[in-house]
Amino acid sequence: MAHFWLALALFVVLPALGAVVLFLRARELFRDVKRGGRTLAQGLDDVSERLERMSERAESIGTTAQPMEPSVARLRTSLTQLAVLRSALQDVQDAAGRVTAVYPRK
Repeated sequence: MAHFWLALALFVVLPALGAVVLFLRARELFRDVKRGGRTLAQGLDDVSERLERMSERAESIGTTAQPMEPSVARLRTSLTQLAVLRSALQDVQDAAGRVTAVYPRK
């Protein structure tokens, strides 16, 4: 008869214990999901703020680049002149190299 009462007690206690554990785990899962949703929302808000700041900066770059166009044109002209001068210097160095190649040294 003791086995019967023990089995009956386990039959009542174990499902109740399982229900309590299930409830606690479900509550923990719900809290984690809720906390994760808040964290995700904060992250998305942060990303949207950064994107807005980047778009404002991109718009301001377009307005600040217009006054620089004459300077850029002068820079291109100067770079072209520099390329011509470098080419001329290379030609002179090549010619001088041919002369100094046959010039006797001490």
